[in-house]
Amino acid sequence: TRQRRRDLTNSGAVVPAQPRRSGSRFLAAATVTHHDEVQSKQITIAVFDDLLFQLSPQAKHELWQQLHQPDVDRALLETQSGYRICANDNENCKCNGHVRYGNGYGWSQDKPVQGQVLCSAAHFGDPSAGLNKLCGCRPGTFSLEKHENSGSLLQEALIFMIRFLAHLRLIPFTGDRRYHGMELWSARHAGKAGGTLERFWIDKFLHDSQPLVQGPRCLEWGIWYINSFPQCTEKYEILYEPVFHKQTHPHVEGNKIYGSIYELYNLLGPTLQFNLIVATQLFEHLENPNAAAHQMFQVLAPGGAVLVTAPQQAQYHKVPEDFLRYTKAGLTYIFETAGFCVPPPLVSGSGDFIFDISRNLGLQTFDFTAEEMMYGYQQGYDSVADGAITIQAIVYKPPHKACGHRA
Repeated sequence: TRQRRRDLTNSGAVVPAQPRRSGSRFLAAATVTHHDEVQSKQITIAVFDDLLFQLSPQAKHELWQQLHQPDVDRALLETQSGYRICANDNENCKCNGHVRYGNGYGWSQDKPVQGQVLCSAAHFGDPSAGLNKLCGCRPGTFSLEKHENSGSLLQEALIFMIRFLAHLRLIPFTGDRRYHGMELWSARHAGKAGGTLERFWIDKFLHDSQPLVQGPRCLEWGIWYINSFPQCTEKYEILYEPVFHKQTHPHVEGNKIYGSIYELYNLLGPTLQFNLIVATQLFEHLENPNAAAHQMFQVLAPGGAVLVTAPQQAQYHKVPEDFLRYTKAGLTYIFETAGFCVPPPLVSGSGDFIFDISRNLGLQTFDFTAEEMMYGYQQGYDSVADGAITIQAIVYKPPHKACGHRA
């Protein structure tokens, strides 16, 4: 009985898993036949618990208790029930349960189905004429099954767990699936900086770039990375937010430049030129990136370089505002239009489709091995992943040997 199983669990005993019933909280066990043993000899194990995760008895006990909480019951019911989209209009919907036809504006009465049914107005009637329709299936009983192009139940388990944990508000790691984008970068690490996926790859990009750029005069938005460049013996920083918040007016004070990027040349004049400008994760906050790149070109010495990184994908984050995202083609176009050369071998990308899922969940470097993180970095324009999170590039003001015919 359920009470007997709870008594055993609370005593610390390992309780054999029971088959799941629809609406039940019991985890399913699996019977696995080892092919190198006699076929009739079967070992009953919990596939996920024992084979994949190798949970300790203490971990199983903790998970068992959690799965008996009322909020988990509600989330499980929400995940297992409802009408799963099973087909577009005039496609076959596979379902053992009930199927309805329509869209968010209206649905037909559902009909019992065993096997499959054509998703069409001819079969269900048309609840919203002139609009695109689809079908939804509400299974009679829940069982994890392969859908669409899934080749493994492991894929379906991932989809199920994403939906289940979202209902529990356990993902993303802020607990907020819509807002608090800034907090998502650090929530998993107790709100402390230092584990952001993008910064791991930006650090690599800047480290690899160090032999390819010159000093001595270097500029950055807040001096941080140029401290790692020994050639930067004259360090300047731009401070925009004090001007934005009207705490001061645009001016130059020693090595501090108070003002926006759009005022650089007017503030500095033609005599102060830089050999290196470091602009990491800056351009998404600029409403006019073309004008900003032009200002950089004006204050950069001939042969000088800009180390630029910009997000192709990122959550909304105001610092003090957030305007744009960039592809490798878009970033290249902006800087070439301003007069720079952008050597394709010196364009790189970081992240991919898997890492972008991870970023949206709030995962950090601590959730991956160093080898996995390094695999997320791509060098060269043609190698940049379609799902890259960040685009990086070394761009030069001609003449420079990397500029080819423009050198």
